[in-house]
Amino acid sequence: DASSRYVASFLGTDCPTGSEPITSAFECRFARNELHGIDSVGFGGVYPGKPTGCFWRQDNQRVYFNFVEPGVLSPGERRYCKVQAGAVFMYVASYLGEDCPQ
Repeated sequence: DASSRYVASFLGTDCPTGSEPITSAFECRFARNELHGIDSVGFGGVYPGKPTGCFWRQDNQRVYFNFVEPGVLSPGERRYCKVQAGAVFMYVASYLGEDCPQ
């Protein structure tokens, strides 16, 4: 939707241009609600080998907030990011299990 405040990165990548990492567990919960993840945010945690800040795990569909800095971008995770003012994102979905259209 055009009024989205949050966006998920592609698996294993940093926040897309026009967005920035979410830096609080409080805001991570708002992003989780908007992007439909399963809650594991709580007050945040320490997850070595995972992205810093708000992220979603592909294996269990859960959203976490990691205090560890520097974090590590992992191929099975997406960063949840805050959309910067004036940025516009457009995504095209693929069918389940297929590559995105070119």
